[in-house]
Amino acid sequence: SNIRHMTMPRNSIQEQQKSFPLTLKWDPKSKTHKRGFGYWETCSPETVTELSAIGYVFARRIHMASQIPIGVIDTSVGGSTLESWTPYAAVKKVEGAETRQWVAEQEKYLAEYDPKKDLEERVQKKKDWIEMRTKAGSPPRPVNQILPTELLPPNIKAGNLYGGMIAPLTGFSAKGIIWHQGYNNCFEGTLGATRYYQIFPKMIESWRATFNDPQLAFGIISLCTADEQNANNYLEKMLDVGANIREAQYKTFLDFRKAGDKNVGYASSYDQRRSNYHPGLKIPVGERIAAWAMATQYGFSIVTWEPPYLKEMKVEEGKILLSFDLKGPLGTNPEGPIVGFAIAGEDGKFQPAKAEFPITGTDKNGKSQRNASQVELTSPLVPKPIHYRYAWARNPHASLISAWSRLPIGTQRSDTWTLPDKYKTYTGKEPVNGNANLEGSESAELMKALKAADIERLRHETNEFLNQNSN
Repeated sequence: SNIRHMTMPRNSIQEQQKSFPLTLKWDPKSKTHKRGFGYWETCSPETVTELSAIGYVFARRIHMASQIPIGVIDTSVGGSTLESWTPYAAVKKVEGAETRQWVAEQEKYLAEYDPKKDLEERVQKKKDWIEMRTKAGSPPRPVNQILPTELLPPNIKAGNLYGGMIAPLTGFSAKGIIWHQGYNNCFEGTLGATRYYQIFPKMIESWRATFNDPQLAFGIISLCTADEQNANNYLEKMLDVGANIREAQYKTFLDFRKAGDKNVGYASSYDQRRSNYHPGLKIPVGERIAAWAMATQYGFSIVTWEPPYLKEMKVEEGKILLSFDLKGPLGTNPEGPIVGFAIAGEDGKFQPAKAEFPITGTDKNGKSQRNASQVELTSPLVPKPIHYRYAWARNPHASLISAWSRLPIGTQRSDTWTLPDKYKTYTGKEPVNGNANLEGSESAELMKALKAADIERLRHETNEFLNQNSN
């Protein structure tokens, strides 16, 4: 009863609102209207289903540990983009070339927008839909045949959810924010991921300004998973832009950390493997981001929340050596070999790497001793590696963790190659749009090439196994 929660009404409008409506919802069981969005609810078995599951686990853990009453405001909207949660004025201040180009396109749209023409197009679209349904023998009900008559303001897809759902909370005294979003930004390929990295810090700064706290705690939960990667489709699944979004989130966290900002946190969710667009295992994810809040905002310094950080990368003869900064040794989950690393040479063609803790000597019994704070990467198919990637898929085949905290290594890489670069590498052709996003046919061609590379690697591994076991 000392956890309270409220869900903001969904409102998409770029003009920053000063208030929000209270809504009612129809309850078919009692045949009455009950309180809907915009009301504070006491957390109970009857009301908790209205709250984010991760938000509930987060609030529950903090309350159980601290005994402080906790309030949670849920402002989530499925299928939204980072830009929609960022004030348009803040987006226009971003200096990155990709964001400047995007802003120029939005400004052109604004300058050319004709509300009467927009209405005519919406009316014609509705008429076409009615005609199509009627010809198919299932005409819409009369209520669904009403044509639009309202002139609408332009929709530039920036700041509209901020304006309708965050701006009304301006001046509210918040303790912190937890952020879990990213899927819809994947639809714009590597350009979308690049813009994400450029805009995300501005969004965080804007929200902090909204709540009048330049150091407001902001916890990032990494993009979740779908479409599982395994040893057979490893290279093919590296094509997914979801990994680029997760990289942008992790790099943003690292940038704030390196700048001395101790109030931005991070929690990975990719290892909670369920082939879905949300983490199937909500409790571990909620507990991870709660651990960050407890350690940094509630004085529980004994709680471990930080992921193992890369300290140094060395390119040596035929291998890459990674050193990590962490408390205690590295380990794997599930127990077994380290998986999740890929390496590439100057040709830019990746292969899954054999990853091991390097041998440092032997003990008195002649048993090998290994340095569990380092990882050595090699591959017989990459004789001169220069770059690595880790957990590079939407639902990665990756197992490296801190054996102390059981937390996974963040999605990361040492290269800056884009998908158009990969297209040139694997097909030998120049992409139509230069270094912008690939055309659909180009993505299909690259996918085919990566599948072929997966098959070639599996053939090599099979032949090696047969040669070694021929007797």
